[in-house]
Amino acid sequence: MGDSSRTYRGGVEEFLIERYWPGVTLDDVARLSERLVGLGSVDAMFVGSLLVQADELVLFEFQAFDAQAALEVSRSAGLRCDRIVSFRRVFPVNR
Repeated sequence: MGDSSRTYRGGVEEFLIERYWPGVTLDDVARLSERLVGLGSVDAMFVGSLLVQADELVLFEFQAFDAQAALEVSRSAGLRCDRIVSFRRVFPVNR
């Protein structure tokens, strides 16, 4: 999967794949997360997920060279993508 000749020169980006999932349970997310971990590649790696059960929403976090690489891993696992967004973490200066 993907172009194994890529290098980490520019680093990877972080992406959230959003999935609206009526009736989702913690077990559903755990099972899908296990599949995502097993399908990671040099181009995209699953990091973790956030379940917002009250909104029937799951956010799946990836580190990847580009959005397409994250989408390839998610599709291989059977994860439907309602939206994908790039994000950056911002930490407090005075930790």
